[in-house]
Amino acid sequence: MSEYVTITELAKELQRERTVVKKYCQKNGFNLEKIRTPASRWQLTYALTHEDAEAVRQLRRAQGFTIPKERNETCQSSQARS
Repeated sequence: MSEYVTITELAKELQRERTVVKKYCQKNGFNLEKIRTPASRWQLTYALTHEDAEAVRQLRRAQGFTIPKERNETCQSSQARS
């Protein structure tokens, strides 16, 4: 497992454009690293540490945004009760 989460992976998880997630991270003071990955065909790509990626998720929750993965879990649990 990689020690980084790429901005592309985080953007897919948050269902946002990659550039929007990058700007959001920069504006909120997160340190973006440039790394090379097989998924980017060894081109430089921006990434966050796992700790910073989790901090981005928590900050978005605190600001009132929903994380799509959580929204699906909430919908499934409410359907199970019915």
